[in-house]
Amino acid sequence: MTATPAFASRSYSARSRRAQAHGIDRLVMRLSMAALLWARRRADRAELARDDLVRLRQQSEAAERREHESALLAARVR
Repeated sequence: MTATPAFASRSYSARSRRAQAHGIDRLVMRLSMAALLWARRRADRAELARDDLVRLRQQSEAAERREHESALLAARVR
């Protein structure tokens, strides 16, 4: 049976801690994260085909038109 001394686990945990990023390193990390998030959003937008985008725009314009016409009708009734 093997026993590890108590000091071995303490010294290992002290060595395994990571140093926190400071200054330029932190700036580079934040910039790279922002670029990654921007690229993901851009890629998600590019997944829709042109036909789908046109259809979605037509649907939203039709909904706005219906809302506008119903608002005009409500204004006439009063």
